[in-house]
Amino acid sequence: METEIGRLVQCPNCGKTVMVNGSYCPACGTRFGVRPAGFWIRVGAYLIDGMALFIPGLLLRAFVVALFGPDLTTVTTYDVYGTAHLSLSYHMDILLLSTVLGFVLDTLYFGYFWTRSGSSLGMRACGLRVRDKVTGNPISWGQAVGRVLMIMVGFACLGLGVMAVGWDAQKRGWHDRAVGTEVVRMRS
Repeated sequence: METEIGRLVQCPNCGKTVMVNGSYCPACGTRFGVRPAGFWIRVGAYLIDGMALFIPGLLLRAFVVALFGPDLTTVTTYDVYGTAHLSLSYHMDILLLSTVLGFVLDTLYFGYFWTRSGSSLGMRACGLRVRDKVTGNPISWGQAVGRVLMIMVGFACLGLGVMAVGWDAQKRGWHDRAVGTEVVRMRS
């Protein structure tokens, strides 16, 4: 219904009938005319990003093992058959360090692309963009770091935080809700 000031529409998110003067619902902030990206297209984008991060991640982990790895001539214990075994705590230190460095690499990669254009390489290939839910602008570095951290938390909780995109009405996972972001399609 059109009026002199704007038009009355029912918001697909909150269900309220609101006067729309722009492109968003003044009651809940939902942007009109924007399609949220679903679960499978986002999986495709992350697979592409995973390929882009695979070689640098592999080189980073190889560097950690080469720098801090075990000296194969020195062993900590022997079993009854005379087989040498390295200390488990020594391996856990390397695992922890490579995990932290992997988090830093992921944060720098995604943070750089998300804060500049809103799209990582995989998201760009799939026609997706992450943006601030309220303003529609590219996200801040704080949101990017929080988003990467919450993606890891979502995976650690049996993947539920990431899979929530599949059943959430707004197609937002825990990571999107925690930092106020949304992933939308750039093209129809």
